[in-house]
Amino acid sequence: MVITKSLTGTREQIVDGIRQLDGQILSATIVLEDAAMPQKPSPTDMAFQQFLKEMAVDTVSVPHADDSREAIYTRMPGE
Repeated sequence: MVITKSLTGTREQIVDGIRQLDGQILSATIVLEDAAMPQKPSPTDMAFQQFLKEMAVDTVSVPHADDSREAIYTRMPGE
């Protein structure tokens, strides 16, 4: 069984959280805040494009899915 875990906090808090995990760590995605980069990355930025390619294996693509805010927050029958 594979379990996913999201850790947030300071660098030290995240490292401590990793130390407390049981089992083998298969991969990690690290999100860094760069103080020298005050603007959001452009969709044409090569580093941003590379990031999207790397994350593609961890994403789900469902054709014709309604992911609008209304659909997400509206109860479905049986919920």
